[in-house]
Parts: sequence; structure tokens; C-alpha cells
Amino acid sequence: MLPTQILLNNFLYDLAQITIPTDNVDPIYIRKPQHWDIAIIRNFMLIIGPISSIYDFLTFYFLLHFFHATEVLFHTGWFVESLATQTLVLFVIRTAKAPWTNRPSVPLTVTTIVSVLIGVRLPFSRFAADLGFTPPGGRTSSS
Repeated sequence: MLPTQILLNNFLYDLAQITIPTDNVDPIYIRKPQHWDIAIIRNFMLIIGPISSIYDFLTFYFLLHFFHATEVLFHTGWFVESLATQTLVLFVIRTAKAPWTNRPSVPLTVTTIVSVLIGVRLPFSRFAADLGFTPPGGRTSSS
């Protein structure tokens, strides 16, 4: 991605995280004081790290093999995929159990979904060219 796209990606991701303080704490965490468990953090990194890389490689493969992506389309596709996966993973890491067992707060849900929708919409917006994006399939929008 271009430097401005990386900064925009980080900004939108941070925007989604602004409402984390409003989130519903998993009841398992408030029953008794919790201690840091380095093994859990290590295992998380060893599992989620490779999964994230697999998503990136699959994105690269699809962009190059099926879309025959130009450099600009490649940047656009990677921007959207990376924003969506890193932002939506908030729903996974916020609880020790399955993500659907403990609902996130409404503000966290809204800011997360809005951030992803903005990222998906940007390649079709009037700001696309200025940000180095192109809409997939060559469709444009004047909004």
C-alpha cells in the first residue's frame, strides 16, 4: 500500500477502537482478578499471526490470479482486505470464548462496522484517485 493508504488504514482502525471503553466486559474476567498469562499471548500470536498471513496471501492470489490486478487495484484490494480483517478481529479478541457468546457494546459494533464500510466505499468515492484507489471493475461514483 501507499504511505497515505497505510495512514488512512491505521486511522480507520483506530476510529473503530475508540469505543472499546464502552464494551461489555466478558463476565469470566470480572469474577476474580486476572493475571497475565504469557502462554495465552504466545499461543494467540502463534495462531492468529499465521492465519493473518494466510488471508494476506489469499488476497494477493485472488487479486493477481482472478482480477489480474494492476498496481493501483492491488493497493485498493489489499487496503480493503487488511482494514476489514484487522478491524473485525476486534470481535474475536474481546472475549475468551466464542465471539457470539458475549455481545459487544452498541458503540463498538457501530464504529467497527462504520470503519469497514468507509474503507469499502472509498474506492468508489470521489476521493478514490486522490488516495490512490481504483474501484474494482472500473465502476466509479460521483458521491
